[in-house]
Amino acid sequence: MSNIIPESPPGPAFVFPRLDVQQLESDRKDQATAVDTFGRNIIAELQKEKPNVLISALSIHEALMMTANGALGDTLTCMKTGLCLKNPSSDEPINVLHAQVTAGATMENRAPLYTLANSIWISDKLPIYRGFVDECSSVFQADAKTLDLSKKDCTDTINKWVVDATKGLIEKVVDDIHPQTRLVLVNAIHFQQKFDKPFKKPLTRERDFRLFGGGTKKVEMMKQTETMAYFNEGDVEGVILQFELNDAQMVVMLPKEEGLAALHKVASTWLAGDQFSRLIDSSKPGRIELQLPKFEIGFEGSLKPVLIKLGMEKAFSDTARFPRISETDLKIDDVVHKAKLRVDEDGVEAAAATGVTMMPRMFRPEPDPIATVVVDRPFVVGLMDRRDKLLFFSGVVSDLGV
Repeated sequence: MSNIIPESPPGPAFVFPRLDVQQLESDRKDQATAVDTFGRNIIAELQKEKPNVLISALSIHEALMMTANGALGDTLTCMKTGLCLKNPSSDEPINVLHAQVTAGATMENRAPLYTLANSIWISDKLPIYRGFVDECSSVFQADAKTLDLSKKDCTDTINKWVVDATKGLIEKVVDDIHPQTRLVLVNAIHFQQKFDKPFKKPLTRERDFRLFGGGTKKVEMMKQTETMAYFNEGDVEGVILQFELNDAQMVVMLPKEEGLAALHKVASTWLAGDQFSRLIDSSKPGRIELQLPKFEIGFEGSLKPVLIKLGMEKAFSDTARFPRISETDLKIDDVVHKAKLRVDEDGVEAAAATGVTMMPRMFRPEPDPIATVVVDRPFVVGLMDRRDKLLFFSGVVSDLGV
């Protein structure tokens, strides 16, 4: 890349952490709690406007962690706060925590439950620090590529990467990229597993699914009676379904009361932190008759308004500081997310992608001109002192050839 700045970026130098085996489990739990809480916060905002909400909090978190790795000062603090990380006021680069968790998982030979991929797409107009690129590659395993982001077809290249990374489930994550965009950071995640005890297709029947407001909708309802983990706590009950890969599970929570308010309360109460852990730990194996619809849901849209509400306004503003990325003053322009989930008798497939676009600070779209002046005929010209409007040169031009 010809636009690489060889010097180290400002801020503390990154040194790959020494792994403390006793600390790994604690670090991983902290990271899981951060991602779960972050996801719950996003869902709480999105469900105010949408009947169905589906996100991969991990994908969004990963893309923003990679972006925040280039931040310093108040911008870094606000992003750490929004991402629900511990010690948000610390100046320690965000990649240290990420490196500890991912390196620890590798060292323990933990089987991957999903495929996670990162990429950064660098405008040929952006001088970028080699240190930032190297850290994205080594810590986040990101593919780094230079791309002319001013061309309309640049989105085809980025979306092709997304299609490959999600095995075709997500066809695109970016539509139009603003000509002033200088950097795009992308995460993609894909999960596909079969149930440990698949549903038998002959038992699937058409049944009514009750909707808010009293209506119903016909759905294909799967059915099985098997031993599975069951929980019943407070205002929620549900089951935990096992996949063939033992560490992967699907949790289904059913509010005991009907209505939108009850659904929102269950999501806001039980989807993160100690409450989620308590709910899962309370489950007991038992023989359960489960009726579960086959379904496919999705989501796509900008997360910028939500992230601003969660405290990240500074990162989107003209006072943002990302000096560890480039000498060019950058800010986040938008964060877009797309997710899809399919559930049938055999198992589950899910994928998501998140794109963070960055552009120079203080950019303002040019207003439409109030008039068009084409000097293609004889004209008058003058040079003046604006203070007292003294014309110290003046003339009439009728023939440019003379």
